[in-house]
Amino acid sequence: MLVTISADRVIAGIMHVHVLAFAILKERLGWESRQVSVADGTTVAQLYHQLHGDSQEPSFPVLFAIDQEYVSPDTPLTDGCELAMIPPLGGG
Repeated sequence: MLVTISADRVIAGIMHVHVLAFAILKERLGWESRQVSVADGTTVAQLYHQLHGDSQEPSFPVLFAIDQEYVSPDTPLTDGCELAMIPPLGGG
């Protein structure tokens, strides 16, 4: 469950993550960059599903990067990290 708190409050067990969404993910979410608060121990996949709705599976592969390094979906998030969600990019 996502928790929204003000930046000046510190609550034990809550981490702050800066999330970046690219391409179609940005369009689906309606934003490109957002600061979110999550429970300690939350993984990349758990946050992805919280943002997109638990029932919505991506119809395409999504790559994830924490602090500009690719990670697997089961990687735990850390307080203050930057999570990038990167869908396949087309081009020609």
